[in-house]
Amino acid sequence: MSGYATRISNGEHGPVCFVSDAFNGTKWPTVYIGIMATGFVACVIVICLSYIALNRFRRKARNRTDSIPTNEKRESNSTKDGKGAGKTTVTLIILTVIVIFSYLPFLILGLIAAIDKNYREGWNVATLATYRMFARFPHLNSIANPFVYGCKDPHFKQRLIEIYSPFIPKCLCPKHEENQIEI
Repeated sequence: MSGYATRISNGEHGPVCFVSDAFNGTKWPTVYIGIMATGFVACVIVICLSYIALNRFRRKARNRTDSIPTNEKRESNSTKDGKGAGKTTVTLIILTVIVIFSYLPFLILGLIAAIDKNYREGWNVATLATYRMFARFPHLNSIANPFVYGCKDPHFKQRLIEIYSPFIPKCLCPKHEENQIEI
């Protein structure tokens, strides 16, 4: 379904990775974008319902521990575990927001293209450049994920350092020989 579209606008030709020109004038671009949009909406609904269920579960667990008398509460690593779960939840929320905002412009442009066959006619250079940028926004998700994990997940960060520390000069990485860098 996707391929190299050759008609850019105003009769200009060039390669653009989007829906192939071979499918122009058929129902398939509309079907393709419809399936993509349906899948996107279904995933967002599942994610939102999962967050709601997670929030309810955490609230019930908190209420159960609050109902236990103070002298019966066990000493444990529950605060440490709670902080880890909170960090994971924040990471997942950030990743969810990135997914939504990276795919939404692509889907909106695809739906507009499916509805109006001549929507790109008469665009100036700035509008065309903006269109091309938003058409490639799904790649933003793949670019942003390592940065989010690198900032929010200490295990990912440590493993990344272990993998790349042999390539970092010793002057920049004082603990290079041990492959262990403090974060």
